[in-house]
Amino acid sequence: MFNKKKKRANGESDSSKERRKSDNHKHGRKSDFRVLFNKESEIIFGEIKPPRATNVIVNKALIKLAEFMKGSLDLLHKLFGYSQASETFRIIINGCCIKCFSMDIPFDGLYRFKQIGKMLLPTENANFLTIISVIENLYSLMKRVELSIDELNSPTTPTGLSYHRDSNTSPHLVHIPVLNIPPPVTLTEFY
Repeated sequence: MFNKKKKRANGESDSSKERRKSDNHKHGRKSDFRVLFNKESEIIFGEIKPPRATNVIVNKALIKLAEFMKGSLDLLHKLFGYSQASETFRIIINGCCIKCFSMDIPFDGLYRFKQIGKMLLPTENANFLTIISVIENLYSLMKRVELSIDELNSPTTPTGLSYHRDSNTSPHLVHIPVLNIPPPVTLTEFY
């Protein structure tokens, strides 16, 4: 198991504070919860929304958490050195639906944000067996977090300890289109 702790609800994010310094902000933004390792390094961020929250509210929470993840990844690489295997994670709970995401930097300047799990908590007795898949998904998330922490805590990283990327966020809003690209279709031939 790894040395982790959960900070109280709505605690200020250190990585957000670090990222917002360039925008003349003295305080970081706050997520609903965050999980730390080594007493101060942020690895998981989370938001909790009520079941009737609109898509606009949920999407704003998604963007907010993606910014937390990017800032945390930059700060982790600054503290521990760059590693392609390190990731930060995000959990958004919207009613009985839980979605898990991860972010990594496979190449310099390319932040990859991907959904790694979607779970529905059972709300009726008839659906109670779905709790098994929820537990399996959360256990899988825990294993990924452990691997990322182990990679960050390793004495040397594949590309060396000297690399780090300073956050280059702009105080100006930027509109980024989100593409919904379907997975590739595999064709099979019939004989």
